[in-house]
Amino acid sequence: MDGRVEIDFKYWTAEWEKQQNAHVPNREERFQFMLDELEEMFSGEFTALDLGCGPGSLSRRLLERFPQAGCVALDYDPVLLFIGKNFEFRDEGRLSFVEANLVDASWPEKLPDKKFQAVLSTTALHWLPEESLKKTYEKISSILGPRGVFLNGDHLYPESQAPGLTELNARIRHRKELNALSDGKAPNWNTWWANLRKQQGLEELFRERDRRYPDSDHHDHPVSLERHMELLENAGFKETGVVWQNLDNRVLMALK
Repeated sequence: MDGRVEIDFKYWTAEWEKQQNAHVPNREERFQFMLDELEEMFSGEFTALDLGCGPGSLSRRLLERFPQAGCVALDYDPVLLFIGKNFEFRDEGRLSFVEANLVDASWPEKLPDKKFQAVLSTTALHWLPEESLKKTYEKISSILGPRGVFLNGDHLYPESQAPGLTELNARIRHRKELNALSDGKAPNWNTWWANLRKQQGLEELFRERDRRYPDSDHHDHPVSLERHMELLENAGFKETGVVWQNLDNRVLMALK
């Protein structure tokens, strides 16, 4: 015995998928639509960047669907990156993880590739305040090659939407979440993290995570859908628009 603690990365990844699917209704449909867009544009041969990748949910789906594609997965959460890097996935060297903070404007310098055909993000960029989002969109534009595409799947709220519709959509989404969580088959966000903290062998990573995210329960920075589109256009994208929607869960697409 060498004292090492065995961590079941397959289990923790599966539990992550359950809680994310519970909190984001139609998450799988959103993933598949984003990949449909990539297939139509690139016929399966391209290099993608997954921003705010977490443990690599989108990256793995992308590589499973496109055997000729490559993907760089970027995040700043040391715990999620550790799970993603250690989850057994046969990527044949096509997936690489990068630890970088999007709030730090130098993050593109850490990427192994300097040009990408696609940049994607799901349920992640709402962590960024508007000024950081602005700079991130500028950096995304700079690393995308000609005819490149950016796809952001997230809860995006338009200023123009009537408050009654916003409230109605929120109630429907909340009911769907409660239904998904009520049978006990999926942990909620807080439960997943609380359970993972009990896992031996992750203590040092959690100390670092707590240092990086001292107020992780309050990470939403509301930026309207219209403002997202304006920031993308100012960053150099020629066309922007919503290409998929379920309630306030949207996919925003931008083309160079």
